[in-house]
Amino acid sequence: MSSSLKAPAQVLPHKGDLNPRVQQFIDGLEQRGWFLLIQPERPNYFAQPLADGANMVGRAFDCDVRLLGQYVSNKHCRILVEADTATLLDLGSRNGTKCNGQSVKGREEMILADGDQIMVADVMLVVIKK
Repeated sequence: MSSSLKAPAQVLPHKGDLNPRVQQFIDGLEQRGWFLLIQPERPNYFAQPLADGANMVGRAFDCDVRLLGQYVSNKHCRILVEADTATLLDLGSRNGTKCNGQSVKGREEMILADGDQIMVADVMLVVIKK
């Protein structure tokens, strides 16, 4: 990993503060590993497992995590999963990426933790590690 990694600021509620229905959904996940809970504020949220290695997030058809938000770039950001560590990297998106309210800019990787909230333009994601 890069020496430019920085820990995110903790400014938004974490997983334990989510809607009880969403928390019950998370607790019911049987698979172990890293997940993204996509749009947990909406009734049609879902969990996307993250594979080991690079997970591309964006609107493009070849992204591992495809988001349909109108402000999401084709290749918006990357989440790299390596064993017990996951990092977030903005790929020069037009509308930016935030983790717990802190902008991920300048191509600096940010270490992710269970419960972190990521804003990919206007789409909310919550990081889950089981």
